[in-house]
Amino acid sequence: MKIVKIHYNWFYTIGDECGEGYEVAEVGKGECVKIEEHQCGVEGDRWYYDIHHTNGQIIRTFNPNQIFIEYVHVQGAI
Repeated sequence: MKIVKIHYNWFYTIGDECGEGYEVAEVGKGECVKIEEHQCGVEGDRWYYDIHHTNGQIIRTFNPNQIFIEYVHVQGAI
């Protein structure tokens, strides 16, 4: 499984243009090179995602809204 896109930090907007918004990172678009999922290890931990950029910057988000994945077939796997 490979994460190819993430929508995160959803917010509701008010005013003249009511609606919603969120941030997006997609592997291969802009500066995003990889998105890693980190599962919680012990009670009290939270799942989070690291978004890696070409300049070495890593954005860690604890507020994912949608995760888009791609299943990678491994030769010899059932």
